[in-house]
Amino acid sequence: MFPTAEGGFIDTSNYRERVLKPLGETVGIEKLNFQIIRRTIATHHDGR
Repeated sequence: MFPTAEGGFIDTSNYRERVLKPLGETVGIEKLNFQIIRRTIATHHDGR
């Protein structure tokens, strides 16, 4: 994935709580996670 500003690894549970959970609530997806995003991108790409 992408490094932090300090060059370390992103804490995925922190990212889920700070970014994905609020985003999911905004768009109406109860448990938004990386797997859902990956599958959505793959599905849209496959349909081209």
